[in-house]
Amino acid sequence: HPENLVDNNNMYYYGTIQLGTPPQSFKVNFDTGSVDLWVPGSQCTSNACRSVAKYNAARSSTGQLTRRPFRIRYVTGSMIGLIARDTLRFGGFTVPQAEFGQSIQEADFFVGQNFEGIFGLAFPSASSSGMIPPVFKMLQQRLLDLPVFSVYLGSDNGRMDSEILFGGINTSKFSGALQFIPLVEAAHWRVHPLAVNVLGISERTAILDTGSTLIVMSDHDAAIVNQALGGRAVGSGLYVVPCSGSGPDLVIRLGNRNFALTRDQYILQDTSGVCVSGLAGGLDAGSGWILGDVFLRAYYIVHDVAGRRVGLA
Repeated sequence: HPENLVDNNNMYYYGTIQLGTPPQSFKVNFDTGSVDLWVPGSQCTSNACRSVAKYNAARSSTGQLTRRPFRIRYVTGSMIGLIARDTLRFGGFTVPQAEFGQSIQEADFFVGQNFEGIFGLAFPSASSSGMIPPVFKMLQQRLLDLPVFSVYLGSDNGRMDSEILFGGINTSKFSGALQFIPLVEAAHWRVHPLAVNVLGISERTAILDTGSTLIVMSDHDAAIVNQALGGRAVGSGLYVVPCSGSGPDLVIRLGNRNFALTRDQYILQDTSGVCVSGLAGGLDAGSGWILGDVFLRAYYIVHDVAGRRVGLA
């Protein structure tokens, strides 16, 4: 049951879900870096909720609105709302009584995005709301053939060859054997240790995060790595690099396996023609790395929920 995803200029990927009876459709960012599912609610008056689809429980014969509040903080901003239950449909699945948030207030970061909500894919223990994430609801209801979901992110802007497959592995999307790495804990998709083929960077943790565009790390690590890659700091943790010329591969070691990115894979060209390094600073020194889409595009990723491990090929 693949859920096809749209690539928005290599910045993020989104797909469509439906909530309620009759169905109300929403575009959501499938995010392995967060836990909960939420969409704009009918009571939301924030700038981000103007001119977008909003969930209305009163228009659904299967909808249940609770009085349970929730709040989610992202690096880019926060949102608050109320928890609801309703029938969820996506990727060929129907999930009765799925729990999700409907926003009342949203940060301005969400203004102008091509998606309306977030579909979290991390573990329930990392949730601040107490909601059961959809994947785990599906496991409870025995809807998945296998307790896994797999992600393939393409790089064709606007096309829908990217996908997330629930309950299986699409062997047509990769070659070679999957290399599995155990998780640090059943919370986020976090692995350890991470090391890089740049002097002085080792023993980091790393979260595999489809909701992040870049590979993000501390300012200290970003300065070291980007110096080795020929980057120049331009503020806000970002670096620019020459668009032409050659550069070294970046080899990221996860567990005891090496995963390489070529220069073409770790450099992004923005709409003005400037080439930006896909490795950015901004995190606290002890928080490890976030392996966002710049890294994930290079590999097929299997998220083994029951085995608490990730597989890359």
